[in-house]
Amino acid sequence: MKQVLIYIGIFILAVAGVVIISYNKEPVADKAITISTYYSVMDPFQGMDVPIYMTNEKHVMSEPEAYQSIYLMNADESKKLNVSLKQITMDGESVYLGDTYTKMMFELDLPSLNEDYYIEDCFLDMTLQNGNRYVFEIGTFSYMYIEDSIENMHWTSLEANRQEDVLITRIYTIRVEFDELSQGIDQIKVGLNQVSRFEQADNFIDIHIEYEAQLLYGCPIVIHYINHQEQVIGYINYLRDTRTLQSAGPLNHVYELNNTF
Repeated sequence: MKQVLIYIGIFILAVAGVVIISYNKEPVADKAITISTYYSVMDPFQGMDVPIYMTNEKHVMSEPEAYQSIYLMNADESKKLNVSLKQITMDGESVYLGDTYTKMMFELDLPSLNEDYYIEDCFLDMTLQNGNRYVFEIGTFSYMYIEDSIENMHWTSLEANRQEDVLITRIYTIRVEFDELSQGIDQIKVGLNQVSRFEQADNFIDIHIEYEAQLLYGCPIVIHYINHQEQVIGYINYLRDTRTLQSAGPLNHVYELNNTF
């Protein structure tokens, strides 16, 4: 009988120990990841899609009506652009360092601007209705204001490709095929200020983008001709890799959502 009571006592102590440990254990913080990306737009109606990877897809941040204000800004807030949230959509899951993240795509509407606008160290500043504020590093933002575009080239197709021997998926080359070119090309820019090396053949141009410190999935192409005219090829998109989070490595910025700024 005594042995039975001893076993019962040990069992009770073990259960009590588990309860005490569980009670005192700090809750696991929800996490979010953003990836340094070069965002380049030239039309406010095009909008801007910013992915945020979250361990808890039911966090209040996933509710569009929860936001009081959203800004694109630089580190010292000397540049601050008010944007609005159009919608939030889920776009699959990824595993990173043992945690499962849901990719939440934040679709932002931009204001109309009548000048170029550039934020080299761009942050997404988000304040919720409950007063919580989150600031996420997202890379670089460039808005290109185009007043006029001369069509010296009649282009027929665009094709973007990644660099085969680099793990990170981003645009590395863009091929522009054309059937007519009436002026010599001086230089080509991808986005607002990224001057790119290019090679020209009889019916195509290969543009090489060697800036690899950030992801690049889409951008306008600006062709500067020797007669000082400019032509803009509106926008080219490159399909995002489903393993972007795993391959981005040092470009990832990890945050605990329980901590506000």
